[in-house]
Amino acid sequence: MNHSIYMQNLLENFLTTDEVYQPKIMFIKHYNSLNMRLEDIETMVGDKYKDGLLYHRYSKNDIKEPYEPLVTGIRYYYQKLFSKEMSVEEFIDNCEVYSLHKDILISYLKDGLAVRNEPIINVEASYEKNRFAKSIINCIKYIGEKTNLMIVLDRFHLAAYSTLKVIDEIIKNNDNAKTKFLIIFDELQSPSSYIESYYRKIINDAENDNILFEWESDNVLDEYDYHTAFIPSKRYFPLYLENLNNLLEMLAIEDAEYYMSIIYNRFIEENLSIERRNKCMFYYLRAKCAVIRQDIKLAMLMCEKLLPLINDDDLEEKYSYNYVCCLTHINLIQSDLSTKYAANCIAYAKQLNDERRLLNAKVLEISSQFAGWHDVFSVDFEKVNIDNDMIKALRDAKYYNTLAYYIIFGCDNDDESVKRIAIGEESEYFKEGISLGKKINNTNFLLSAYTKYIILSSEKGYPRVCEKYYKEKLAILKQEHNLVRTTHLYLGIGYNSIVSEQYLKANDYFGSAIKILYELKNPETICEALYNMSINAICAQDFISAGDYLNNIFKMLDNLKIETIQICNASKLQGLLALCYYMRGNEYRCYKCLDKVEMLVDHLLNNDEEENDYYRWHEDLFLYYFINSNLAKRQGSYDKALTLMNKANEHYKMNEKALFYIIINYVYECYDLYKKLGRDDKAEEIYDYGIKYCAENGYNIKSTSITTLVNNQALNVRPFGFNIEGITLDDLVELSYNVGKEKQLAERKKDIKFLSSFQEMANQDNIDSLDLVKNIMTTLENNFNLDGVLFLERKDELVELYRDGMNEKKSNYKDILLFFNLMKREFMINRTDKKFFEFDKIISYFDKNKLVTFIGIPIINERDIKFIFIATVNMHRNFRRNRILLNEDDLAIIKTAIIQLSNGIERIRNKKKIIEVNDKLNVLAVSDQLTGLYNRQGLAKLLDENYSENRNMAIMYADLDNFKYYNDTFGHDVGDIILCEFANIYKTIADNHKGFAIRYGGDEFLVILFDVTREKVEKAADEIYEIIKDGFVDKVSSYTKKKVEIPEDKLVTCSIGISIARQAVREDVMDTLKKADEALYYIKKNSKGIYKFWDDING
Repeated sequence: MNHSIYMQNLLENFLTTDEVYQPKIMFIKHYNSLNMRLEDIETMVGDKYKDGLLYHRYSKNDIKEPYEPLVTGIRYYYQKLFSKEMSVEEFIDNCEVYSLHKDILISYLKDGLAVRNEPIINVEASYEKNRFAKSIINCIKYIGEKTNLMIVLDRFHLAAYSTLKVIDEIIKNNDNAKTKFLIIFDELQSPSSYIESYYRKIINDAENDNILFEWESDNVLDEYDYHTAFIPSKRYFPLYLENLNNLLEMLAIEDAEYYMSIIYNRFIEENLSIERRNKCMFYYLRAKCAVIRQDIKLAMLMCEKLLPLINDDDLEEKYSYNYVCCLTHINLIQSDLSTKYAANCIAYAKQLNDERRLLNAKVLEISSQFAGWHDVFSVDFEKVNIDNDMIKALRDAKYYNTLAYYIIFGCDNDDESVKRIAIGEESEYFKEGISLGKKINNTNFLLSAYTKYIILSSEKGYPRVCEKYYKEKLAILKQEHNLVRTTHLYLGIGYNSIVSEQYLKANDYFGSAIKILYELKNPETICEALYNMSINAICAQDFISAGDYLNNIFKMLDNLKIETIQICNASKLQGLLALCYYMRGNEYRCYKCLDKVEMLVDHLLNNDEEENDYYRWHEDLFLYYFINSNLAKRQGSYDKALTLMNKANEHYKMNEKALFYIIINYVYECYDLYKKLGRDDKAEEIYDYGIKYCAENGYNIKSTSITTLVNNQALNVRPFGFNIEGITLDDLVELSYNVGKEKQLAERKKDIKFLSSFQEMANQDNIDSLDLVKNIMTTLENNFNLDGVLFLERKDELVELYRDGMNEKKSNYKDILLFFNLMKREFMINRTDKKFFEFDKIISYFDKNKLVTFIGIPIINERDIKFIFIATVNMHRNFRRNRILLNEDDLAIIKTAIIQLSNGIERIRNKKKIIEVNDKLNVLAVSDQLTGLYNRQGLAKLLDENYSENRNMAIMYADLDNFKYYNDTFGHDVGDIILCEFANIYKTIADNHKGFAIRYGGDEFLVILFDVTREKVEKAADEIYEIIKDGFVDKVSSYTKKKVEIPEDKLVTCSIGISIARQAVREDVMDTLKKADEALYYIKKNSKGIYKFWDDING
C-alpha cells in the first residue's frame, strides 16, 4: 500500500474510532510536507467532535498564552457547555483543581486575567508547576466526560514550555481518558532554544511509546518558516505585561523568562522609549520571575533597574519595589535586609490603608523569619515567636498554606513539646497544621512537616518515634509514584535505622535507594547513599567497608567534577576517610587525608579574628583535631596528643548529638590517652560519660562496644561489603563517569551558546564603553556565579572600570599591578588546590579566608598590561554551597570573554574618536575659522533644520562701517580682533532672541531671529548699537600697547538692513534675505551706522 494512503487511513482511524487499546495521543512528524487545516480535520471526524474539536496552529509572532491553547480552550468550553448549568466556582471544584490554583483559574475563566489570592511560597514553585499541569489535565478530563473532545496541536515545534509540560504528563500517565490529542510537528524546523532539550525528550518518549508516526510525502510546502523568534513591539507593550503576568501567576515560569529576556534585550539594544510606569511593572515582574527561578543575581539586577524609576510620591510603586527586594533577600537568606524591606512594605501598606497589601507584607515578614522556608532547619526555633493575631489574620484571609507552614514550623520546637509528641500527645498546632495540609492536599508541605518532626525527634533522642512519620511520608510517596523522593525517604529511614542501631536494616534501605538511583542514572544521590553507608559502617566499627564507600565517593565526585555531596562538607568526608585509614593502621594515607582537611579548613585554623564562623564546621574540626591527637598518641607524643584532644573536645561539645557515630572511638581514644598520661580519674570520667551518653540515647550496642574496648578486648566486627544484587561499586563509578561526560558535553554546548551570545553583546556599537563593561560584567557574574568582580584599566595608573562585591582597597592597586606585571598570564585557583596558598601575595588583598575560588586575567597590549580582570567566589556558610567549583575550561571561556570585552572597548572608543573627528570636520565645514560663527554652508544647514510654517523669522543683514580704516591703520591683526568682537556681539544678541548669527563673508554678518515682533527686532538692533558705540578703542589700545585716538567719523560701526518673513519656509527665507540686502544697500548708499526695515523703505 502507498505510504501516504496508509498514513491517511491510520490518521482517520485514530480520529474516528474509540477502541480501548488505542492510545489517546498521536504524534505526526513531517518534513515541511503536511498542511493539516481545520477543515481537513472536520471533514475526517464528521459530527463526532462537533462540540469538542479544539484545533490550534501555533504562531511565532507573539507571546503565547499560558499552556496555549489548553487554558483558553478550557475557558471556551466552560462558556459553551457548562456556563448555563453551573458557576465558574462549581466548574473548577468539579474539575478537582488543586486548592491553591482555584482562584487563579476562576479569575482567568471569568475575565482572562489570572489573579492569585494567597502568595506563592517560592520553595514550592516546582511542586506547584507540576500541580498546575495536573489541574489543567483534570479540567480537560472533566470536559471530555461531557462531550467527545479532540485537541489538535499543529506546528507543535512552536509550542511553549508550559504546554510541553502538560503533554509530558499526559504521555507519562495515559489513563484511558476520553480526550484525544493529535500533535503535528515539522522535523525540519527547530524549536526555540529554551524548550529544545525538553521538546526532544517528549518526541523521543513518543517514539519509544510507539505513538509517533512519520508522514512521508513528495509534496513540499511553499511556505517555510526559518525563524521562531518572538520580536517585541513597543506598540503592544501593555498587552505584553498582561500576558507576562498571566504566565507568572499560572506558573509558566520558563515561558515568562524566555519572553522577558527577549524584551529586556530589546530595551538595551534599541533603547526603546517605554512609558515609565510600564517599565517599572516589567522590572517588577521579571524580578519576581527570577526569584521563583532561584536566579537571585538576575533578581537583584532587576531591583537595581527598578529603583531609579520609582516615583517617590507613589506609595504603590514603593511598596512593590520593597516587596520584590524582600523576596530577593529572603532567597539569599539575608534575614536582616529582608526584614527591613518587609517593614517598609508594612509601613507603605498602612499609609495606603490597604488590608490585603498589609497582610501580604506581614506574610513576607514571617517568610523572612523562617529563611523563606528554604532551610527551615537552620532557623534558631527558640528565637521564633508565634503571633496569635497573625494566625487569626491568616485564617480569616484563607491563607491556609502559609498558616500551615507557620504553625507547623513555628510551634512545638522546645524539648518539652517534642517529648510530648514522642509519647503520643500531639499538640493542637500539630493537628491543625497537618489537617490544613491534607485539606488543601499539599503533599509537599506534609512531607516537609513530617521531616521536621523526624529531625527534631532524632536530635532530641527519640529515633524510634521517627518511624511513625516515615510511614506517613511513605504512604504519600506511594500515591505520587515519585521515585526520586522515594529514594530520599529510603535514605532517611536508613539513617534513622543507624541511630536505632539497626545496622543491617539500614544497609538494606540504602541498597534499595541505590538500586532505584542506578536505574534513574543519578550518581550524585548515590554518593549520598554511600556516605550514609559509611556512617553506618563506622557505627558498626567496620572501617574497611566505610573506607571503601568513601573512596568510591571521591572517585565518583571526581568523575562528576563536583567537590562534595549536598549533605556534607568535603573536609568532613576527608576527615572520615582519615579516621578509616587510622583505624586500619595506614598512617601514610591518614596523613594525606588530614592534609586535605587542613587545606579546606585553613580559614578557621589560621584566622586571627576573634569570632570565627565555626557554626557549620564543628564536625570537620573535631575530626581534624581528634585524629591528629590519636596519631600523636600513637607516636608517643602524649602532651601534644592531649593539647589536640582538648581542641577536639571544644568542637565535640558543640555538636555532641551529631557525632553519635564516633562515640565508641572518641571515648576509647580519650580513655586510652588519659591512661597513658597516668590520669586514671580522667579516664574513668570519660568512660562514665560514654556509658551515660549511650544510656540516654538508647545506644546499647555502642555501650557494650565501649566497655569491650576499655577492657582491652577485641570487637567482633562483620564487614558489610557491598551486596546489592546486580550492581557493584565499579558499576557506580562507571555510571558517574558516563553521566559526568554527558554533563561535560552539555556544559560545552552551553559554553558555545554563551560565547556566541556574549560576542553579540560585546560587538554592540550603539552603547557607551562603561555601559558595555557593566552589562558584560553582570553577565559573567550571573553565568559563573561570581561573588566579586573587579575590572581595571591601566592608564597612568590602574583605573577602576567596574567593581562589585570586592572588599580590597584601592591603595592595593599598585601591588596588584606589580603582581600581574610579574605573572603576565591568566590563572584560576581553588581552595582545594595544593598551590592555593602559593598565590597568597595576591589573594591576601581580597579577604582570603572567605575565598573558595580566585581568578586573575591580565590583557596584554603588545608588552604592557592594558586591562586586569579579577573575580572571586566566596565560601557560602560551608563548602556545601560550593559543590561545583570553576575549572580550567571555565577560565578559558572567561578569558575569551574578557578579550572580546577589551576589543569591544577599544572598538567603541575608536568609533567615538572617529565620530568626534567627523563632527569636528563637519563643524569646520559649516563654521568660520576666525570667528567660530556659522558660514554660508552653515546657514544652509541651519535653515534646513528650522524651516516651519508655524513661526515667523527676521533677517538682520549687517555690514561693518570704517572697517577698512582699522585694517589699514592698525594692521590686519586688529582687523581680525574687530571681526571677532562683532561676531561675539551678534551671537549674544542671537542667543538672547532665539536665533543664530552667521559670518556671511568678509565684514558681512547675518543675525536670524525666530518668533519675533518688529518691536523685538528693533530692541535687538538697539542693543547692538549700544554695545559698539565706543568703536572698540580700548580693545585696539590694549592690543597695540599704546594709547589710540580715532576720529569720531572713523569709529567702526555697522549698517543693518532688516526684513521680516511671516513664515520660515524656503521661498520666504530667500525673498526675506534679498529684501534685507536691499535695505542694507539703501543705507550704505545714503548714510551709515544705522538700521532700516525694508518695509519702511518700500512702504
